[in-house]
Amino acid sequence: MRIAVLGATGFIGSRLGQAILDRGDQLFVLTRNVSKGQAMFPTAAVVDWGDDRSVSTALASCDAVVNLAGRSITDPWTKKVKEEIYHSRIDTTKRLVNFLANLEKRPPVLVNASAIGYYGSSLTAQFDESSPKGKGFLADVCGDWEASADGASQLGMRVVKIRIGIVLDRGGGALGRILPIFQLGLGGVIGSGDQWFSWIHREDLVRLILFAIDGSEVKGVLNGTAPQPVTNREFTEVLAQQLKRLAILPVPALALKLAFGEGASVLLEGQKVIPRRPVELGFSFLTPELPQAITKVCQGMN
Repeated sequence: MRIAVLGATGFIGSRLGQAILDRGDQLFVLTRNVSKGQAMFPTAAVVDWGDDRSVSTALASCDAVVNLAGRSITDPWTKKVKEEIYHSRIDTTKRLVNFLANLEKRPPVLVNASAIGYYGSSLTAQFDESSPKGKGFLADVCGDWEASADGASQLGMRVVKIRIGIVLDRGGGALGRILPIFQLGLGGVIGSGDQWFSWIHREDLVRLILFAIDGSEVKGVLNGTAPQPVTNREFTEVLAQQLKRLAILPVPALALKLAFGEGASVLLEGQKVIPRRPVELGFSFLTPELPQAITKVCQGMN
């Protein structure tokens, strides 16, 4: 297959791009940073996202498109950062769909990222793909993001929207920031510790994206989370045990709010999200339980 990926130089996209190449497919990297894309994927076709003609030519030759583009949400949410979080997702997706609309020959499938922030937050509710959109900034971003991707379905394309949870692996994501703190013995429960932590190992997320590309019957929303979410307290205990470190220094909610402002809600609030549709469609998780995932990530680190 010939697969185009936006966001291939990011934490998820870098592993997805390599998996595409490893299985013998041709990778098209659509990126604004051409030199970085070429350095990361020397055997891929790297296309300048700012070159309209090149983008159109690449998309017209592809069998699938994956859109993972979007600014990180982990920086303090100033007004400027919130605008960048929103526009990096919605504007990019609208631009992609506009390219697709102007093609005579289109890829059959678009796999578009979204996030479990769609559901809002709750300590008591359980969410699956049929649950309604929640309230808050991230819920609104995800709602508009998915609506932008739905434009491709009006073009006759099969559209899969993956609501991604907290992605675990070395080298980035949540653990990229957390691991050094825990290795120093400075880790601890965040806020109350009762907030839900709906996670997925990066390898399973990549496999789910490829599953969505390959499965002609797969469309609509899939939750990109492992089947067994945990609370923040449970996550903290498992990580500390694996690293053989104490985790006795709690992170007060007030300190996070002072440091991150509104963005602290990502750490202090959560949602219990179940991947009902991937399981129903026959997707098999290699790492369904958190201790497995943490063991994979931490092997050789003690």
